[in-house]
Amino acid sequence: MMAALTAGLSLAGFALSNGLETALLTLSFSDEKKLARSLAGFVYGKELARFYQQIFELWRRRPTDFLAVILAAQSFFSILWCVLGLSRGEHLVWTPLAVGAALFLLGELLPKTLARRFPERVVLFFLPPFYGFFVLFRHTVVPLASFVERLTNWHLPGLKYPLTKKEIKALLADPELSSDLRPRSRFILESLLEFSSHKVRQAMRLSGDVFVLDMRQTQSKVILEQVSRQAYSRVPVSSDGTLANIIGILHARDLLFAYATSGLIRLQDILRACPVVHEDENLASVMERFRQGGVHIALVKDKAGAVKGIISLEDVLEEIVGEIKDEFK
Repeated sequence: MMAALTAGLSLAGFALSNGLETALLTLSFSDEKKLARSLAGFVYGKELARFYQQIFELWRRRPTDFLAVILAAQSFFSILWCVLGLSRGEHLVWTPLAVGAALFLLGELLPKTLARRFPERVVLFFLPPFYGFFVLFRHTVVPLASFVERLTNWHLPGLKYPLTKKEIKALLADPELSSDLRPRSRFILESLLEFSSHKVRQAMRLSGDVFVLDMRQTQSKVILEQVSRQAYSRVPVSSDGTLANIIGILHARDLLFAYATSGLIRLQDILRACPVVHEDENLASVMERFRQGGVHIALVKDKAGAVKGIISLEDVLEEIVGEIKDEFK
């Protein structure tokens, strides 16, 4: 009777350690915070919440220690189950199969499946007893694991929290978790989360709002005066003064250099190519093109090829940080 009870407890211990490992690895940072706060309504809720929070902090600081003790518990309980199970039916052919099947189905597959589906409940009920086991054996198991690591150059995988967009949104939406964030920082983070889904048409400047230099203008002083008045470092140049017939981009630096060296500005000699982007293109891809190509402005067209406006690096950045005030205006 005692042997059967011990065997049952060993299988339960193996299942618990497997389930707890999966649940801890499944829970996110925000899930841990919510779980700890959910205990506040119970008797001694504040004490319970503080207790769980301390364990979670230890788990995040020393994940390899936790995993080492969990692996040790799994090994201990699985060996104990196999020894006790095989000893009770050592003369039966099917005994090893039954012991192995029970170990796999009841001790590993079932608890891991349940833990992935209900990680909060598994952690809520089984973390405290395991923490007691952890406190008792970590001074033995952890140094042994460290010794094996140094001896074999093998190490337990560390725990990382690769926060997803959904997780970051949840953290920002939680007043308690994001209370230390300044409004400006919150705005930038929220803008970054949505940046990948923003399209060019949301940030571009429409044709009517864009200053275009007419290629037919040949008077150097007039060109210099027009560009200086607009205070842009890059100006679209058109064959007829409209954005629809853009032929290139004039850089203020090239303009000043040409005027300073020769006193004469020939637009056709200093124009640079103007890249074209689609209005439905993602801003993230446009920024990458700006970064790789060393250009800071592009012409925007629709599906039919009609010019809709222009977009600059400043326009893209304003989608993240908000409006950037012009130092010359």
